[in-house]
Amino acid sequence: MNKSHKVILLILMLFSTFNLLSQEWKNYPYSPNNSLISFPNDEGRHIEEPTEWWYVFSHLKGKSSGNDYTFMLTFFYRDTLIFDGLRIFNITNENTGEFFPDFKPVNYIKNEEDHLEIVANLQDHIETWKTKKDSTGKLIPFEYSLHASSKDAVLDIDMNVIKRPLILADSGYLFQGKNNYTYYYSFTGIEMNGFLTINNIKEKVSGIGWFDKQYGNFHPEVGEKYEWFSLQLSNGMDINTWNIFTLDNKLPFDPKYRLFNAYINDSTSLNTSQFNIEHISYFYSPDSSRIYGEKFRLTQDSLDLDLNIVVQNPNCEPIFPFPFYEGPIYINGSVGAESVTGKGFAELLHYYKFPIIEFIEPSGYWDYSIPITWTLKNPDDGRPLTYDLLIKNLGETQYTHIAQNLKDTVFMLDTALLDLNTAYSFMVTASSKDSFLVDTILTNGFFKPN
Repeated sequence: MNKSHKVILLILMLFSTFNLLSQEWKNYPYSPNNSLISFPNDEGRHIEEPTEWWYVFSHLKGKSSGNDYTFMLTFFYRDTLIFDGLRIFNITNENTGEFFPDFKPVNYIKNEEDHLEIVANLQDHIETWKTKKDSTGKLIPFEYSLHASSKDAVLDIDMNVIKRPLILADSGYLFQGKNNYTYYYSFTGIEMNGFLTINNIKEKVSGIGWFDKQYGNFHPEVGEKYEWFSLQLSNGMDINTWNIFTLDNKLPFDPKYRLFNAYINDSTSLNTSQFNIEHISYFYSPDSSRIYGEKFRLTQDSLDLDLNIVVQNPNCEPIFPFPFYEGPIYINGSVGAESVTGKGFAELLHYYKFPIIEFIEPSGYWDYSIPITWTLKNPDDGRPLTYDLLIKNLGETQYTHIAQNLKDTVFMLDTALLDLNTAYSFMVTASSKDSFLVDTILTNGFFKPN
């Protein structure tokens, strides 16, 4: 062997060694350190848990049309005596905005306990989601084939996980809200290749996907509502984060109600409850019956992370089994000194209401040494408000601002502004940051200071 051949062989050996080390996880069985999760066993059904779901979304590109598509598919297991669970399958043409939702109850012909292999009977057809096997029948680690269909679309897609699993809360076990627990992990980077048929037009598609697996005693239909985000960033970082609202619309600073999990690289991840999601704007559902968050700002100090998250397509609201937003998001911002962009998905179950405010002071008798006071009757931590206070006297036709962008519901007037011989009326306007959610109140008549 000559010298040049030896050099080439050495380079190939080093590359192969690096590749094996960098994907050491891509073998069965695989049990991450300090984790309660093991693969492939925990990809299968957990008969001891009352609720379980297998969830995938992807951003796809059509090879022949050039169209951008997104899809989300979820198989739920929750025994209802008649059915084993349900399946949600939504596809969106992001170029036209067309949204094709599909919901069906299912009975599972097969739902293996030691690996992912689902064969589901949807009453009028069969769908499958299986771990691939080699020619000897051995499972191919972290590779899957998925077949699903509706009256509008057919999806046949191959899934190849290219990033190590993200184990949420490090162990994979966490409390979720007041009374619930869940086991939870994600595959945040999946190569997707296959075929999509919409309106009888079939084309090859490819893209990047995301997989979530949860099992425990949670029940999203009747439990506390949440806002969940998955982010795939241009710097290779992926983030799984959420806020859970209490029944009285609070967002406790408690790991049971908030979590931020980041895949940084194949050897590093971050699990923390130290982050903030700021609500920037809101939008109506397609039938104008519900209001969801539309734009958000996500910050996390230890990563020096500052991201804007924007709902891409307001049409993506399945109605069954209950109305919620489930659709694509776009991301831009920075991580450290690096500018980043990204794509992802949001699942928004929390509905917003217009604020309702009411005057407390002045009332029937106004002592001007007592501050002007009002109350917010329906507080919501996801809908921060500011207040404008205005005044006019009995002879004026227009209200004039006294104070703007107040955060408190109490304001002490400067008595130098008052003519003690004149009666006054007051107005308060409450506004969300985008001025979409607004309420305005007037005092009941005019009040003369005493």
